[in-house]
Amino acid sequence: MALPAVPAGHLIAASLASPDADAPFRFLLQAREAVAATGCFGMVAGPDAALGCDGIDVLVDCFVSRRPLAAAELVVEVDSPVPPRTYLLNVVVRPVETMPCGTPAEVAPIALPALSQTSLHESVRGGACSPTCVAMVVRSRVAGASHEAIAATTAHWPSRMLGVWPQNLWAAARYGVVGGIELLHDWQPIVMALEAGSPVVASIRFEAGALAGAPLERTSGHLVVLRGIRRGRVLVLDPAAPDGTVERNYDAGEFANAWLRHRGAAYVFADGRLS
Repeated sequence: MALPAVPAGHLIAASLASPDADAPFRFLLQAREAVAATGCFGMVAGPDAALGCDGIDVLVDCFVSRRPLAAAELVVEVDSPVPPRTYLLNVVVRPVETMPCGTPAEVAPIALPALSQTSLHESVRGGACSPTCVAMVVRSRVAGASHEAIAATTAHWPSRMLGVWPQNLWAAARYGVVGGIELLHDWQPIVMALEAGSPVVASIRFEAGALAGAPLERTSGHLVVLRGIRRGRVLVLDPAAPDGTVERNYDAGEFANAWLRHRGAAYVFADGRLS
């Protein structure tokens, strides 16, 4: 896939989700003689690791341009003799830092099961915000889907992390719930997704005191489910909260600074019917 010219200081993120294929895959970013590669995603054990190069860093689940990239291409390598019949491939580019745009309109809350990562085994619960968010979305569409099984499927073998973006979307696709990574800075597409009945999983970070009411004092990376907007406040399910207190609401301005200013990463889900 050919990309437009990418300035320095930009994120390039990709995801691949297919409900009928579970082969391992990885992404390569090529720009003239430079080639950078992610590690493999999908349930595959092995030492395969990310590989950066001059001008391109790899942050496990995305690329960062350290210099302008002209004539860049993104390549998807799938370890299967048969390509997936149906799939969603999403590739997005945005500055690492940018100012959030717009003011969110009100959207009625979407009904979702409220799950806490604190209910998982102590060996994984600390890093299980992303799979717990995915489990909330999956369980709203697939009866009987197991929180524990989904968390196990999100384990990314090369990094041993549970919060790797493409791996989590791959895990959701195992249940027929198909989504893609977005790098957002504007409230409009978020409101549109919510109005269509699709919750948005938001990757946030904030310093102490910057997000009033949050169960975490501060975080360098955490995921929550955005399910509605009311009276200038975002309605979320925050998996870091204990059982019974997962439903939270945060000031929309503070939430935008925690989410859309830096990276703006999100999982946005389709209805799973691809053609």
